[in-house]
Parts: sequence; C-alpha cells; structure tokens
Amino acid sequence: MDRLRVAIRTDDDPITMHGVTACLRSHPQIQLVAIDQLAPSDVLIVAVDRVGRDTMTYLRAVEKSKSVRILLVTDGFDARNVLAAVEYGVVGVLPRTGTTAVQLINAVTAANADQAILSSALQGELIRQVKRLQRKTLQTLGLGIAGLDERELEVLRLLADGLLTEEIATKLNYSDRTVKNVVRRLIDKVDASNRTHAVAIALRTGVI
Repeated sequence: MDRLRVAIRTDDDPITMHGVTACLRSHPQIQLVAIDQLAPSDVLIVAVDRVGRDTMTYLRAVEKSKSVRILLVTDGFDARNVLAAVEYGVVGVLPRTGTTAVQLINAVTAANADQAILSSALQGELIRQVKRLQRKTLQTLGLGIAGLDERELEVLRLLADGLLTEEIATKLNYSDRTVKNVVRRLIDKVDASNRTHAVAIALRTGVI
C-alpha cells in the first residue's frame, strides 16, 4: 500500500510542530514531506492556536496552487468561516487540545480518502450556510443548489424514475428534441458522463 504523504504547518510553535511530527512518525503508513512537495490528494495539517484572517488567506493560496486536502488542528475556529474553509480545501477540523495520536492518524487517513471530519456543530453550520447561499443567490436566478433550473430538475427526477426520452416528452408536453437538450445541459452542469451518471450524482448529493 502506498504511504500517505503529509506536510505540517504550524504558527511558529516548536512544541506543536514537535508533537504533531512525533504522532505522525509513529505510523509506518505516513510519509512526512515538505509543503512544497505536496501533490493533489496529499494532506496538509495546519496546526494553529486560532484561525484568523492570515490563516484563511494562507488556506486560499494553498488551494489555488496545490489543491491538497487540509486538516485544521485548532482550538480557535469560528464556525462562521466553515463554508469558506471547505471551499479552500479544508476537509476536517480537529481540536488542538485533546486530540490523540490515534485520532490524528485516523483523520489523516480519512482526509486522504476525501472524507469530511467535522463536528456535528460545524456540519450543521455548513448546511445552514449552504442553504442561505441557495436562498440568497441561486433561487433569485431560478436555480437549485446544483445550478439546475426547475425544468432541468423536473427532467432529472423523471430520469431517476426510469422514464425514457419519449415518455418524459409526453408527460411534460415537450418535444423529444427539447428533452434531449435539457438532458444534455444538466449532464454538463453536474459534470456527468451520461444521463445515468447524472442521476447517480444527483441522488448521492441529495439534489433529487
């Protein structure tokens, strides 16, 4: 099995750096690397006392240049920043106080697999912020959370029910050509390879 490549950044605290490094070096599956050696899907641990503007700026810069999975280890994370943090590549937030070596290693493994490690409170806040974004921006444009308009969502739901193009056209009083065009647009919008893939993505993400 390939080793998980991990880099560490701290807020110039040698004790924190030593502690995190010691935890990770104890695991044979983890390989510590320099930050400039990180590649996509590698994990970056950012251990700071609190997440302020400088940290968020750093996260944004890392996301633009490397697209790695980021674990925040901190006791000072403002839940109001959770949506921005996720957009910047953060897949997990762990408390700086009380996190054990086993929990940190499990979090690294989960992050490498692109799984979220968020407390229930942060998950709830993330959902609220996404809904707020949908209400304030997408819905004013007549779009759903996936950027699909109501007609595209309607066709997608019928595809999920197993209806064919001709059956959808009859049910919605559209031409076959219109249905095909709608299907083509929604496939592009959800970045799917075909209509079946589009339905699977929509079901998995809760769009329908």
